[in-house]
Amino acid sequence: MKEEKVTGIIGIFFAILLIIYSISPTGFTLNGLLILHLILLILGLIICFLIIGKVTKSSNSLKSKIYFSFIFSFLIFFLITFFWWLGDTIFTIGDEFGISTMLIELSCVLAFAISFIRGIVLSVKRKQRKDFEYNIKSFLFIITILSIILVVLLSYNPVVSKIGLSLGSPSICKMSISLPSSVMFSSGSEEFCLRWVASGNLDDTICDKINDASQRSACYYNIASKKGDVNVCFNGLKRGAQRMAVCVYEVADNLNNSELCEYLAEGKNYVQGLDLPLTKENMLPGGMTVRDYCIFQIVLHTQNITLCNSINGYESKKDCFQLFSGI
Repeated sequence: MKEEKVTGIIGIFFAILLIIYSISPTGFTLNGLLILHLILLILGLIICFLIIGKVTKSSNSLKSKIYFSFIFSFLIFFLITFFWWLGDTIFTIGDEFGISTMLIELSCVLAFAISFIRGIVLSVKRKQRKDFEYNIKSFLFIITILSIILVVLLSYNPVVSKIGLSLGSPSICKMSISLPSSVMFSSGSEEFCLRWVASGNLDDTICDKINDASQRSACYYNIASKKGDVNVCFNGLKRGAQRMAVCVYEVADNLNNSELCEYLAEGKNYVQGLDLPLTKENMLPGGMTVRDYCIFQIVLHTQNITLCNSINGYESKKDCFQLFSGI
């Protein structure tokens, strides 16, 4: 009875910390988060050791004991991963390269392995133990179903996007789940799905269904780059997409076609609509215009130094010849 009370108290504390883990308290640092994660791992191991240790002494079969060791360990440490993705902690701590996320997931896998292996060892050693009668079938069923539900929820939005892509149906994206302050159910889940479906089907009309300006623009970039068609960029411009100059540049750069760089030249009727940084204060590094920079990058990729002659800026042209004269 005393052991059950201790396990219950630890379980409640574990649940409270899981909630804190996902809500990203203001001012929570990376070090503080890692300490919280370590505490969760330790509590998870203690819970597993206590519960699995008790079950292995029961009259259940060896197979049931081993499966219980697996599914209970999986549930406890998958909960930590689940609540990590449920909140927006990744954005709060600025984990742009995913290093912290990788460490957290690897540590959960390691803790799961430790708990499961210990459970196997105890189950085998205690296969003849029948200290008490305790039918775990109903408990196994519940935690198995709960584990499946958690896995489905974690993978739900990516699966919806893949189904939408395979069927070529943007309407499937409406099935995406969005929640505020969540990575797993990001508010841009439907837009991301639409962008993926549009890119997979090379259909820029689907981009119009995207409300988020940056996602809509990226949708046009992706399709234009894949098709190698600068007209997709201009379709986006007509439909109100922003920063289509980047779209034109990406197509020219991917195709190594310097002629497309002319669309980025100053004085064109549509230059202002393309949202180009052509003022003196917003020039690219070295004072290059976007057009000249576009050509410069193509010279870099193709090693065709004669294209340097197409650069208008005197200093930029001179830099181009000096940099690539050894080619």
